[in-house]
Amino acid sequence: MTLGENIARLRAERRLSQGDLADALGVSRQSVSKWETDASVPELDKLVRLNEPFGVTLDRLVKGEAADKDEEPKQEVPPPVKAEETHNVSLARTVAGGVLLAVGALGLVLLLLFAGLEGLLLGLFFMLPLVLWGIICLRARSRVGLWCAWAIVLPQQVYWTYATGLTWRVVRWTAQ
Repeated sequence: MTLGENIARLRAERRLSQGDLADALGVSRQSVSKWETDASVPELDKLVRLNEPFGVTLDRLVKGEAADKDEEPKQEVPPPVKAEETHNVSLARTVAGGVLLAVGALGLVLLLLFAGLEGLLLGLFFMLPLVLWGIICLRARSRVGLWCAWAIVLPQQVYWTYATGLTWRVVRWTAQ
């Protein structure tokens, strides 16, 4: 049953004319006629105000009259996430972020101590991703894996573009 059919049925049940309903809502009789023939749809504020003269809920007005509550389709509601589960996830993320950050920082310090300034460059090249992933684990609230993937792809793209001159455009044109 369409919205227009529901409006016409409810109006007839309440023994209201189109003019009476139009006056109650502050619209023209032609508007009510267009709603009932499904030539147009009432604006949201008018739709909300339609429940006053009809004495029905907006859900019943839009969907039509429900035959029986038992016959209505039941929607599966996912169980609520327990606070313990979210705490465990955030605790695991915090521990993983801390470990990654500590290993990356320790690697930087050790390479700097044992290899000098060349060790700093090696440390930045090999340990900076660990530090970066640790920061992401500690800061990101959702989609940590996606953030880590971008942390891998973007530095590689920058390296290949500026160190070798290879760009996606060059690779694409080479294949053609």
